[in-house]
Amino acid sequence: MPYYSIKGYKVFLSHSRWLEINRFAMAHKDPQFRVSAAIAGRPEAREAEELRVQYLNKLCQEDPTTFFQEWVEFDLRGREAQENAWDLLHDYCSFSRVGCLVDIRSEVCGIFSDYVGDSYAYPMGRVFALRVQASHSVTSMLRFNPRPSVTLEIDTSQIVSASGMLEEFRLEFRHCYFQCGPRLAVVFTDTEHETTE
Repeated sequence: MPYYSIKGYKVFLSHSRWLEINRFAMAHKDPQFRVSAAIAGRPEAREAEELRVQYLNKLCQEDPTTFFQEWVEFDLRGREAQENAWDLLHDYCSFSRVGCLVDIRSEVCGIFSDYVGDSYAYPMGRVFALRVQASHSVTSMLRFNPRPSVTLEIDTSQIVSASGMLEEFRLEFRHCYFQCGPRLAVVFTDTEHETTE
């Protein structure tokens, strides 16, 4: 799900927040409209998008402090954090340009995931990769060298929590955590090593 920019805030919509905003923003619409709004490219989908933005703007104008606490900040735990990890990292990569997500499944695994309905919470499967691009130096740019990258494999079953706000949050695993901000830091909790990209 894409993040929203509301009055300078980046709003990440977890699956539960997505359902909540749709319930309130489209409360006056009939069920047929709501079904049509879920299909990309339909006029109803564009109208639903406008209704969500209007609703979030209204909430922000009414009470900015409560809006920040309820819609900008997030604290996801356990299964909820696991199911929202892909969307959270996708949105983070979209605005920060730190890297990109990579599907590491075989074609058969991808088809099977679609068949059993796992693709909603896990679009690239329960295990996917985050490819982090290092920054260019002046010399590497002049020599047209490709940017070096590091690929981190993410197993969503190892995710414990995700908390913060989209610009800066902590994605905690059982043995390490990602500190996601302008730069991505991987901190190992069972050893004293720290890797920063």
